[in-house]
Parts: sequence; structure tokens; C-alpha cells
Amino acid sequence: MPPVGQVMTAFPYFVQVTDTLIQVRALMEEHDFRHIPVKDGENTVGVISQRDLDRWVHPAAPESDLEKIHAGRIMTPDPYHAAYETPLAEVLETMADRRIGTVLVVRGSRLAGIFTTTDACDLLAELLRERFDRVGVA
Repeated sequence: MPPVGQVMTAFPYFVQVTDTLIQVRALMEEHDFRHIPVKDGENTVGVISQRDLDRWVHPAAPESDLEKIHAGRIMTPDPYHAAYETPLAEVLETMADRRIGTVLVVRGSRLAGIFTTTDACDLLAELLRERFDRVGVA
């Protein structure tokens, strides 16, 4: 069983609770992220999803409005953290039990990466291709 750290997306990017929604949106668009961790200093305290942004950012809203809203206001607080060494099955079971789509992966006390349902689907697709392509089933 691989640990979650072997299959996570290494994720050095994050925002601070005081960053504006303009900054959050720009970083997510620049790197094509759908989730981004939120830190308060060195502590990871939340996560913002594309869905959170869509909920808070009206397409016609002037950028001046987005400069007034900070990441800490729209983040989902207390995200699920898993240690780098946590078995992947345990992480997936916790995600399913909690009905969450994002896990922040830590190594020691430092943010090391992120694992999302998209990563899980990619991994499952790869495993299915390996298993069924090997036996000649399309």
C-alpha cells in the first residue's frame, strides 16, 4: 500500500489568510489549481476551492470589491491533514467517510502537498489500465 505522499500532487503554492481574492484567483488561474491551501503564518488553517471562489466572486463584480475580501473569510477551515506516510487506503476511507474532496499532506509540521479526488480518479484510471490492458480487455 503506497503512502499518500507517493501519489499526492507536490504543492508548494499556498495563500495567506490576509491575501485578497484577487491574489487567490490569480494564483489559481496561473497554475490551473482547483484547490489551494490557506496559511496563517506557518500554520495551514484552511483550503479554498474553485467552488468557494465561484460562490463568492460574481462574474460582474469589480476588482475593487475583490480587494476587500480576504482568503480567511471564504476558506473552509480546519481541513483534513494526513501525514506523508499515511497509507493511501486510510486517506481514501477518511475522504469518503467525511465526504471531502481534498487532503492536505504534511511532512512533519510542513505542508508537502495536496491529494484530491481528481488525483484519486487519475490513480484509479492508471491502475485499471494496467490491470485490464494486461489481460487484453479494452
